[in-house]
Amino acid sequence: MMNKEKLLREAEYADIVLTLLNSPYAITSITKLIFIAFCIKYESNISAYKNRSKDFVDVFFKNISLKLSAHYDDIELILHFVDILKNTSKVSINGDYIELSSELTHLPENHFLQFCAKKLPNPIIEINKLDAKALIEEVIRYV
Repeated sequence: MMNKEKLLREAEYADIVLTLLNSPYAITSITKLIFIAFCIKYESNISAYKNRSKDFVDVFFKNISLKLSAHYDDIELILHFVDILKNTSKVSINGDYIELSSELTHLPENHFLQFCAKKLPNPIIEINKLDAKALIEEVIRYV
């Protein structure tokens, strides 16, 4: 049985994952989806994105080591939600490739995603330009 805190975290990830799978992000890599969703959930330094004195990628992944050590089980929550989407035929998955079967209507509630929607350039779109291998290299660099 899922406790309330875990259920709330899963709902937060559902919001984030649905937003990332839809446009304008349309993330098609499960690897990228997992790490970007995880970092979005724990992003608290929005002010660092307001100017371009630091690279978005560096700001985004800066605290991932600490976050992963404290919340490693969140990866399972993200994968569980992706599995729900797959089992209900909302997404198709082939290896690392994930694609929505059809656009899902969804308005993000996550504060950071709402901020990014109004920011030009959009930090998530910029981070999504990395291929999956480069994204993993960035994660490893900070872990």
